Amino acid sequence: ASSAMKDHAVIRAEELLREVEDSDYLEPNVIVLNSVMSAWVKSRNVAAVDRTEEILRQMELSEEAKPDLISYNTHLHALSIHACPERPELAQRAEILLERMEEAHDRGLLRRGLNLFSYNVAIAAVCRAQASDSAVRAAQLLQRLVKRSGVEPDTFSFNQVLGAISRSSMPPSKAEYLLRYMDKSNESGLHLIT
Repeated sequence: ASSAMKDHAVIRAEELLREVEDSDYLEPNVIVLNSVMSAWVKSRNVAAVDRTEEILRQMELSEEAKPDLISYNTHLHALSIHACPERPELAQRAEILLERMEEAHDRGLLRRGLNLFSYNVAIAAVCRAQASDSAVRAAQLLQRLVKRSGVEPDTFSFNQVLGAISRSSMPPSKAEYLLRYMDKSNESGLHLIT
């Protein structure tokens, strides 16, 4: 997955996964499956969206290799990379997955809580889709991030939303409000935005 030969890395990762699956004494674990998913994401191949989702579903049905935060974040990343105006449904899928992750964590099914990466890639997916409501949806995701205990927004989080606002028909006052919020949050120590 870390190879500079991105296309070859995907092929080789899939070959190694097949060897493990075909073995009489080996079972693919979460580390192996996350590594294959990572190879797909790093390849930037559009097939990464479907393949990472397939692996994630396989993991969700597994008793031995349940998905972890890395598994979900890797699929979120695949959705985010390929979200664009021609494929806005990928942004919607990222939002749905993030919501599922929040619910799973709140019910104790996802041990490690969502992290900044989880929210930032979902926000980026919505912004990349450039739908007419992208700015509103990105702002809603940012608001969920701000309210989430244990996770702090960063400059990327705010900049994505500001960029979406600048491309939308929203009045400039919305961007000004967000900038003032950033300043006040930073000054008060509520959010140390770096």
